[in-house]
Formats: sequence, structure tokens, C-alpha cells
Amino acid sequence: VMNNVFFLDYTGVGVDPGFQEVEQIGKDDIDTEWITKKSIEFIKKSQNEPFFLHINYNTPHVPYVPPGSILKMVQNDLGFLTSQMHPMIVKYLGEVKYTDLEIGKIAQFLKEKQIYENTIIIISSDHGDMFSEHHTFEKNGVTGTR
Repeated sequence: VMNNVFFLDYTGVGVDPGFQEVEQIGKDDIDTEWITKKSIEFIKKSQNEPFFLHINYNTPHVPYVPPGSILKMVQNDLGFLTSQMHPMIVKYLGEVKYTDLEIGKIAQFLKEKQIYENTIIIISSDHGDMFSEHHTFEKNGVTGTR
């Protein structure tokens, strides 16, 4: 379940990962909750047999537009520190929080179905964005991140 052009070959840059079923949304503005919903649907239909589910969230990713409610959570969690951060960094942290909460929904569903304890969950990322003096986001590309 994904939104990643690099996994499917319709762009000429992707690869076929060989999965039996693939759900691809192809829309950045609504992908996060859709990916969670489709993942839970897959687990629901597969819960009585061994399964492998690969989930690929595109958040946190540019353009960094977490839901307003999530952004407020980050601002509440970090308090005055957010006033000292570049707004893009605060939005990035909002995207991280948003993704974490969506993964939490899947974990909670696994617990409700009593299969969490028999599930191996591996979380990885392809890269992080570097916001510092030496890795500035003001010099390069759309957001400037390297």
C-alpha cells in the first residue's frame, strides 16, 4: 500500500516489487490517511492467515502540510521552542507526528484483532531532511533540503 512512483514502473523509473496485490493512490494531498485505511482493510481480510504487508507512507515529505490539528499538537508539545524554529522545520515535525499517529492506528487495530503480539513490525525510512547550518534548506531546490 503506497504512494511512491519508484515502486511501480508507470513512470519509467520504478521497479515491480513482485507483490501479489498493490494499492497505489498517486495523489500526495490525501495519501496518508488513505494508506492507513487500505492497510487496515488488508489486515482485516488477511488476519486469519500469515501475511506480509509493505506500507510506504510519503509523509513526512515535501511540501510539509500536516493537518492543522497535528501542527497544533507539535506546537503544544514543544511550546516556546517552535517560535525559535524555522516554520518549515515545525511543519516537518508535524509531518513526522502525523505519520507516527497513522502508524499508531495500524498498531491499535492489530491489538484489537489480537494479532499484534504475533506480528513483526519493521519501520525504516529512506532519508531524513537535514536542517542545520551545514545542510541548509534555504539554498537548494523547492525546499532547499539536501
